[in-house]
Amino acid sequence: MIDLSIVVQKHPYCLSTRRQLSALLHDLYPTQKRDVNIVLAVYDCGIVSHISKMNTVDLTRFRLFIKIIMDEYGLQEKAAAEGLFMWAKAYGLRPDPNRGSITKREIVAFTDPPKNDSPHVIETIQKTDTSIIPSNTHAKPIVINQTNASDFFVTQNERNEFVISKYRGFDLESISIPSSINGVAIKGISKNAFAGMRFLENVIIEEGIEYIGESAFLNCQQLTTITIPNSIKKIDGSAFENTGIVDLTLSSQIEYIGDAIFRNCIQLKHICIKSRLIHIPPHAFEMCTSLENIEFPDTVKGTITIGTRAFSNCSSLTRIVLPMGLVLIHCFAFVACKKLTEVVFPASLEEIEEFAFYGCNLKHVVLDEGLKTIGGCAFRNNKTLQWILLPNTLSHIKPDTHFKTSDLYEKKLPSTTATIYCYSGSYALAYARAKNYPVKDAKTLSI
Repeated sequence: MIDLSIVVQKHPYCLSTRRQLSALLHDLYPTQKRDVNIVLAVYDCGIVSHISKMNTVDLTRFRLFIKIIMDEYGLQEKAAAEGLFMWAKAYGLRPDPNRGSITKREIVAFTDPPKNDSPHVIETIQKTDTSIIPSNTHAKPIVINQTNASDFFVTQNERNEFVISKYRGFDLESISIPSSINGVAIKGISKNAFAGMRFLENVIIEEGIEYIGESAFLNCQQLTTITIPNSIKKIDGSAFENTGIVDLTLSSQIEYIGDAIFRNCIQLKHICIKSRLIHIPPHAFEMCTSLENIEFPDTVKGTITIGTRAFSNCSSLTRIVLPMGLVLIHCFAFVACKKLTEVVFPASLEEIEEFAFYGCNLKHVVLDEGLKTIGGCAFRNNKTLQWILLPNTLSHIKPDTHFKTSDLYEKKLPSTTATIYCYSGSYALAYARAKNYPVKDAKTLSI
């Protein structure tokens, strides 16, 4: 256990900021990463400032501090108690003679779970402090009597499936998430189960787990690699938002992914979508500023749509081949992809909504027969856009649609209009002439 009296007495200036305290502790105790992390968690909760002003401590207040740490950081009870004990000892706290003393033996006594030789899962619905259980009216807390699984908090969902609802460990850089604990099948990972784990770098999800809940790994900024098994069928919104994932493959078995699933994953460079997803949800890859390559399956059964801002601000993306089966690109889907110079559109595409490719860097746009509608400013502010081929099937271009190369709000800057290639007698030709755009016969275009 760490002796924090060294910090308090000899290096008090390091208590002013977390960065200084963390650097000092890692220098003094390079091999005691677990204890260092626990000590820092107590510091982050602001409890240390209270302890430093106290002369005595009682069991009631000690328990209150433990609950605060558990709620804030998801630490298991014993770890929170150990952290408090180390800080209390460093400040030389004396026991309160009127309200009972706190000793290390007492801490261990009330934080260690009772022994039980049964290999089965033990239900403790009435005995468990439900205030530390994720809010789910259907959840039934259970205790897993298995040493290797003691850090996983397991509940039952409304479908009576066993799921991991919280990870109560703290200092591990790599975690393997089991699909079975003491013979009990684990079907899923609940909402926020691993959210905010600052030191987590690698995750392996075992085969058998079927879904990953909303925000399950949200803000795990050091998480760079995750192994997703073929058994996963559903991944809810923001599951990996703001993580450090670099490369990922979504297996062919995945049927659904939620909104903002990879939003702000600024280190993500490559994503391979093997699954037959019928919808790329809103904000799915928004602000993935390092994303360079997206692979879609060649064919998909059914129709596909790309949601609002699904790839917005992917500033490293230069080329994308959209999948056959895609029928609709929603508004702002690729807005501000500033390096995007080429998009291969499928013949299945029927509609492109407003601002879909606003602020990209497209040079040439070829739209196949089948496209019916183009929304306002869908291709505006592509400063290098030279020409666009509009098909015979096009029947509606919204009145505010422009093919100008300038920003919508750059009134004083010079602007040019891309040449419109279209067919004789087509709606596109009539539109281009009405707008006084440069127009040429599509039959003369050599692609």
